[in-house]
Amino acid sequence: MSLEIDQSVEIPVRPEVVWNVITDLARYPDWNPFVVACDSTLVVGEPIAMRVRLIASFTQPQTETVFEHEPGHRLSYGLSEVPLGALRSLRSRRRLQPQRPGRLRDSWFNRASRKPRLTSIDCNPLPSYPVQPRRRIMRVQLALNVENLEEAIDFYSKVFGAKVNKRKPGYANFAIDEPPLKLVLFENPDASERLNHLGVEVFDDADVHAATDRLKAADLADSIQDEQTCCYATQNKVWALDPQGLRWEFYRIIKDSESFGGRAKTESG
Repeated sequence: MSLEIDQSVEIPVRPEVVWNVITDLARYPDWNPFVVACDSTLVVGEPIAMRVRLIASFTQPQTETVFEHEPGHRLSYGLSEVPLGALRSLRSRRRLQPQRPGRLRDSWFNRASRKPRLTSIDCNPLPSYPVQPRRRIMRVQLALNVENLEEAIDFYSKVFGAKVNKRKPGYANFAIDEPPLKLVLFENPDASERLNHLGVEVFDDADVHAATDRLKAADLADSIQDEQTCCYATQNKVWALDPQGLRWEFYRIIKDSESFGGRAKTESG
């Protein structure tokens, strides 16, 4: 009999976090149910000295060889000659594949010459990574004028499968993760246009400053607002107008506010 384990998982961590975990051989027993101890230089062609668990109550030494080691991307190892009668990995391979920003796919494959008699071992050796808080870089904002706020909330809740993030008189917004979108709704039945304005929400003042510098250099900065209350939030932002007069803003929310603010309902939230 043989055993193959082919597992993959998409996780919200940086590649270096994963790589640090899978090359920390001393901590392999923390997450790999087959390995009791592990030590190696991880140089291609050099040995990996292991103590492996063949059944739940028995361990024995095992030496494998590093076949591939591409830092940050790929690590594989295994036995050149496979003894009979016990669990022996022909080849173990781990591959890291960056996905969309801030996420990574970790794939692990193992083929053994004989299926082990395991009574209390989980056959899914994917570690629990120390998940880092994902820094939200930015997301596009779409601000719309709607005739009936309640109808619009009901519609967009169903369209995006999301709950309202903020709901105030005549105003609501959705903070949608997938796709990254800030959808802002203004109840403005007399508006001549459905599109109120566009924007980019950022989560660090450095990104607001970078946008401000870029727009200033291009002579496109229409107005700069620091710690202004608008749309029930205190914000830092910069505005620009496109050639047809469509307004764009780059902004960061500092804190929520119980007041809409001193400006008309034509901005973000």
